[in-house]
Amino acid sequence: MAEKKKFIVPLTAFFLVFYFSLPVLTSYSKVLNRPYAGDITWTWVFAISQIVMTWILCTVYVRKPLF
Repeated sequence: MAEKKKFIVPLTAFFLVFYFSLPVLTSYSKVLNRPYAGDITWTWVFAISQIVMTWILCTVYVRKPLF
């Protein structure tokens, strides 16, 4: 269980910080409102990266032998 906890706790902390940073940054700053390419802003890039990050974390969790 200790090995499993060493893996899950940091991954969960990273996920929560990354996930909640989007609403915080869009609500309280204008950082993500800058254009990335054409009409696409950094907000869209960040939101898409959250989807990709979720799939990557799920894949890592499923493939890592914890027992």
